[in-house]
Amino acid sequence: MFGPQITRKILALFRVQVGLQGAAPFTSGQNGLPVPANVDAFGVLWTRDASAAQVTQTSNFDLFSIPAAATQATATQASAGAGKRNVLTSLTFHTNAVAAQAQQTVEVLDGAVVIWSVFFGAFALGTSGDHTVTFPNGLVGSFATAMTIRFAAAPAATNFNSIAGAGYIAG
Repeated sequence: MFGPQITRKILALFRVQVGLQGAAPFTSGQNGLPVPANVDAFGVLWTRDASAAQVTQTSNFDLFSIPAAATQATATQASAGAGKRNVLTSLTFHTNAVAAQAQQTVEVLDGAVVIWSVFFGAFALGTSGDHTVTFPNGLVGSFATAMTIRFAAAPAATNFNSIAGAGYIAG
């Protein structure tokens, strides 16, 4: 094999302090969740693991929005309260294109921050489509923060969108 050989490991870390030689240490660990790191010959690459496996389910919620034509589909789960999070486990979205519909964006927001998005469509005149996404480990929101599922914009003038999601409150 040509070029440098890179060895990678996935390590489950919790509030660990890591530093490169001669550099200030980097401290990580957020809200009590472990942070997996890819360790290679060049240093450490940090990513946040928002796995629902580390939280306790307290109650379920369902969200849905089936608005009139040319209206943005959006639904919000209110803040779960202090010390609790909203966890989305599935998302279903649908477009009914009475007229041609350009590509759309479906988003999940944690407060005002987009934490997941996907492009959906385009659709020809008289067609429709739907898609369901499951999050096996849950899409975990921040503590005490609302979670919104939505199309980023309204569909064309005669078209319809709908969106639905299911999840639970974890604390």
